[in-house]
Amino acid sequence: MFLYKNNVTPLRVVLAWFTNMLCVETFLTAFWLYTLYGGGSTPYTVYLTARFISVAVKCIPEIILVFALGKLAGKIRVPHAIKRT
Repeated sequence: MFLYKNNVTPLRVVLAWFTNMLCVETFLTAFWLYTLYGGGSTPYTVYLTARFISVAVKCIPEIILVFALGKLAGKIRVPHAIKRT
């Protein structure tokens, strides 16, 4: 959404990372773990807190990695397909 067919800028990388981490990595993963383990004695907020800590630890390395690989991928040119008759 933020990076598809666009120039890779630090702002776009941060927005893409933040959207993915907020939606998928934080809330959906915490909900999945809560559901998977029965939701009995451990409240949802414990899983959510663990996900926030995980996301906080991984934020800087992932943003740098996505930015660097995005710049590298932008320099790669794929030749056009050859028409065969």
